[in-house]
Amino acid sequence: MPAILNISGGRTSGLMLRRVLDAHGGHLPADVIPVFCNTGREFPQTLDFLREMERRWACPIVWLEWQKPSRRERRPCFRVVTHETASRDGRPFAELIASKRCLPDAAKRFCTEHLKVLPAAAFARSMGWRTWDSYVGLRADEPDRVHRVRVRAQENDSPWTPVAPLHRDGVTKADVMAFWRAQPFDLQLHPWESNCDLCFMKSFPVKARLILDHPGIEAWWAEQEDTVSRGRRRAMFRHGFPVQRFADGVRAQVRLPILDDDQPAMPCACTD
Repeated sequence: MPAILNISGGRTSGLMLRRVLDAHGGHLPADVIPVFCNTGREFPQTLDFLREMERRWACPIVWLEWQKPSRRERRPCFRVVTHETASRDGRPFAELIASKRCLPDAAKRFCTEHLKVLPAAAFARSMGWRTWDSYVGLRADEPDRVHRVRVRAQENDSPWTPVAPLHRDGVTKADVMAFWRAQPFDLQLHPWESNCDLCFMKSFPVKARLILDHPGIEAWWAEQEDTVSRGRRRAMFRHGFPVQRFADGVRAQVRLPILDDDQPAMPCACTD
């Protein structure tokens, strides 16, 4: 069965890639392909981490970005990019928002579907695959997320079968961190800095810390809210909490410490 390895650019999916490589003697079969879908809002360190995995492990990763499909031009919903050409200004995400004329939020997370799931699926179909395994970086200490991924695939009658090898093998967060401590390179980010930098699914304490640690991080998100808003109808990624107002409030408050395990629990394809 051909397979897509969904590599998010985080430590967990990085370990998954390493274990699959080891299971095949260090070289993946031609029909087992690592894929990274770039939203344009990942931290630069994430992109650099992916490049290091490619270089050090001699394992090319297919880098994809969403683009609006066109039947007339026979253009698929993805474009292939590289570390050098990958968006760092949120372009794929902004193009999606412009196409939808609305913002994703906790109730309608179309960003995950369009920026992550659909490009990977379209790429698999472009290879001539009708069915395939979809490997996801979910651990043994994330059983609820594994269950949701499997149920969603069944409900949608997806052509892919979700596979969670780390969950199956009993790998936990502690195992992931221990693995990377023993490596000559690592992701140069704190655990709470993974995935889209100011994703609306992240907890308020996490977003507050990010705003304080990365001045101006909210600008792109606030701009998207302004672009979609119409008159008195304010568009927001998180209802009742406009990004700019939240950021201004955070900077006016006393800074509080963040716990290492206070991370976003994202019930979607944005795994770390």
